[in-house]
Order: sequence, then structure tokens, then C-alpha cells
Amino acid sequence: MRESGAVRIQQRSKGRGRLHRRRLVEFVGFIALWLIGFVAFQAYPLVQSLYISFATLNFQASGVQWVWVGLLNYQNALTVDVNFVPYLVQAILSTVVEMPLIIFFALVAATLLKQGLFGTTLFRGLFFLPVVIGSSAVMSNLLGGGGVPVLVHGRFLGVIIRVVGPTIGQDLLTVFSQMALVLWRSGVQVLLFLAGLYGVNPTYYEVARIDGANAWQTFLKVTLPAISPMMVLIWIYTLVDTFTDPVLDPVLRYIETVGLQGDLQLGLAGAMGWLSLVVVFVMLLIIFRYASRHTYYAGER
Repeated sequence: MRESGAVRIQQRSKGRGRLHRRRLVEFVGFIALWLIGFVAFQAYPLVQSLYISFATLNFQASGVQWVWVGLLNYQNALTVDVNFVPYLVQAILSTVVEMPLIIFFALVAATLLKQGLFGTTLFRGLFFLPVVIGSSAVMSNLLGGGGVPVLVHGRFLGVIIRVVGPTIGQDLLTVFSQMALVLWRSGVQVLLFLAGLYGVNPTYYEVARIDGANAWQTFLKVTLPAISPMMVLIWIYTLVDTFTDPVLDPVLRYIETVGLQGDLQLGLAGAMGWLSLVVVFVMLLIIFRYASRHTYYAGER
């Protein structure tokens, strides 16, 4: 009996090893084209920008030279420049407030669209339309022409400030005033949620109905765990999309101003860019750490 049990354990471990290798091959296949494009077109500029962040541009009679200055650009970005840190904090706070609103709206919209109501196909196209036409030029014209801000009633603003304080209240005011912009940026998330909802096994819902679960309990206990892997992807996409929008992100606009205008402080601009990238990676690590504890993968548990 002991030998047969050991054989079963050994066969099970071999099966898991084959499954792991197959998934590794699938993963490499999915990222192969992106990896080739990254190595061919992005790896060298990325490494060069890292070098530039540790150097400064020196104009001489013999030509332009890069002078190594070490961490001076990073020190100037954090302690000398009076605008970078406030812009970075503003971007972080805006992201923390906007991301839940975007994802909540996308989840609600996708859940309603999945019900198969009249005009579902039309509304899918309308939600995705901003992704097609939402270029930087279009958004710049909308913002410049006053076509995005929404007025917030003063009494409502006073209640928010009394509840959460003036700092967070001002950030919420900014989000509410840009509500049209938040809805505008939910198109991809709606489609991803729809894909996740359609991928849920109908058997789960049948079992929930047999057990007597109501619609709310089914949504909390069945739907949300089943789409949790897709939700992790949506959180990551929303975070990266927020920090890489050249029109809406104040940090990117300021970095462009520092690097391409005035004295052409490309080294300082490079240091600011890498500091911003570090912030994004830290937020991604937080998401991954939370996701590793609360994400359900069917067939693994």
C-alpha cells in the first residue's frame, strides 16, 4: 500500500511538472512577438535613458558631450526642483482615487451589458468608441475647449470635505469634475470585464441556484472570484494607462517641459522619468501582492 501511494504521489508530481512546462511554453509563445519588438526597438533607448539620468549635457566648442554626474540629477529632482514632487504626489493621489471609480463603473456596465438587453451591441461600440478616437490631440482639444469638466455643487463639496478632510476632498473634487473623463477611459475595462463574465462556467451559477443563493450572493461568491484573474489584469492596465497618458498625467507633461524646453535638461528629465517608473513598479508590486492572496484560478485550488 505504501509503494502504491508513493507511485501515485510521484505520478501526480510528474503531471504537475508537465502542466507547468506546458504553461511556460504557452507564456513564452504569447510574449515572443512583444519580446522581439522590445529587444529590437525599445531596449537600447531604455538603457540609454538610464545612462542619461546619471549624466548632464555639456555644450562645448568641439560638440555636445555627456558628463557623468552620478546621483546629482536624482537629488535635484527630489530636493531642488520645486514642481516634480508635488506633481508626482498629485498623480499618485489622482490614480488612487480614479482607479476604483473606473473599475467600478466598468464592472457595473459590463454586468448590465451581459444581461442581453436591447441595444447591447450598440452600447459595446459606444463604450469602445473613446478608445478609437481618444488620441492625445482629441483629448487636448476637449480639455482646452472646456468640454470635459463637470460642475460640482458647493454643498456637496462641503460634505465631502467635512467627511474626508480638505486634501482628499480636493482630490475627489478633481475626480468628480473630470467624471466625463473617467467614463471616457473605461472602454477597454468594460470589454475585458465582458470577456471575463462570458468565461465563467454556467455550472457555477446552476449550483448556486440549487443551494438557494440569491443574485447578490451569487455575484459575490461566484462571479467575483471567477473573474478575479481578469480583474488583476484590469487593475494593472488601468494603472499603467493612467501613468502613461501624455495629456492627463501632470508628471509626463512636466518631464517633457524640463527635457525639451529651456536649457534642455535631459539628464534631469531622465531622472524624473525613472523616479516615476519606480513609483509605478511599487504600485504594481502592491497589486501583485494583494492579487496573490485573493485571486482564484480554476483548476489549481
